Amino acid sequence: MIAAQINQIPPELGRAQLWACCDVLAGLRFEKELIKRIFREEVMQESVTYQDILQKGVERGLKQGIQQGMQLGLQLRRNYGCNPATTAAVGGLISSGGRSD
Repeated sequence: MIAAQINQIPPELGRAQLWACCDVLAGLRFEKELIKRIFREEVMQESVTYQDILQKGVERGLKQGIQQGMQLGLQLRRNYGCNPATTAAVGGLISSGGRSD
């Protein structure tokens, strides 16, 4: 089996990198659950490609969150004539589910 052959490669010769490459390629062909059973997540996290994909996802999420917050602020201001401080307070209550902790 391929896994046994990869495990014979010494770590200093790039065993983790090879596992990460196999993980990426397997994702093109197999279902996620099968891949999770075969590959350890820690190995993939060491991959610079994985780190790059993760970073792009974080950046997209932040950008979307900022855009949604700005849209909410503009909508509140239009609908209720709120000033920026009130808009921020109301937005905080909405995002916290109405709790005023």
